[in-house]
Amino acid sequence: MNTDSTTYNRNRFLNNLSTDKTAVALVTLAVSIIACALLLKTEGNIIAAAGFVTAISILLIIFYRVDWGFYIFFFMVLLFDQFNIPGFDPFTFKMDYFKNLKENTHIPYFSAGVINPVELHLILMLLAWFVAISVRKRTKIQYIQEWVLAAIFIVSLILSLVNGMLSGGMFLPALWEVRALFYFGFLFFLIPQIIQTRKQLEIIMWILIVGTTIKALQGIARFISLGFSNAGYETLTNHEDPVFTTILIVFLISLALLKGNEKQRNV
Repeated sequence: MNTDSTTYNRNRFLNNLSTDKTAVALVTLAVSIIACALLLKTEGNIIAAAGFVTAISILLIIFYRVDWGFYIFFFMVLLFDQFNIPGFDPFTFKMDYFKNLKENTHIPYFSAGVINPVELHLILMLLAWFVAISVRKRTKIQYIQEWVLAAIFIVSLILSLVNGMLSGGMFLPALWEVRALFYFGFLFFLIPQIIQTRKQLEIIMWILIVGTTIKALQGIARFISLGFSNAGYETLTNHEDPVFTTILIVFLISLALLKGNEKQRNV
């Protein structure tokens, strides 16, 4: 694990440039004006305006510190729901984080919006990393030991997708099914470039603990509100939540056996 303090992700990407207070003020003013315009355009839709400000903030954070951008990405994936659970209307689903932009209910419809905020976030992190290695000459691309296996995995996905299309499959449904697997391959190459220290790993595990706890409390609250029963519902949380919970349990057992971070173990 790299502990060199000169590693790009431990410093500001553009730390060789002085902060221009005038530029910061102008950006803040511009964002505020656009947010107000959105409020007027959407007849007072606070979620749309807040979403815009949040998106701009995340964009700036990603280019300031791409590892911070990854922390936000990881937390959002844990927090927000990909699918709705019939009978509930949680804000974790209404944020539309996993929906294509053209299906997002908080922004005007446009047919070209065939990607979702998750993919935008990934693209921005990749772009920020490219900026980092371009600006900082001492930045080194981390060698990935098992890159051949990852390459085989991605090529297999592409060939499977092509084979499905040639066999009469529909492109968009097929793409929806494999896009998450492409995320996995993408992150396999990107994460080693931005997560390189023990401290960063500890932060990621804290995010896992907090995010999974929030989802667990959400399920508990629903269980209590239904009179300590499922009340006929097949599920009370999203289908991917048990995966994160299982990972957290394995992590906590590992902490106990290996005498890891005491604070995380006690939580």
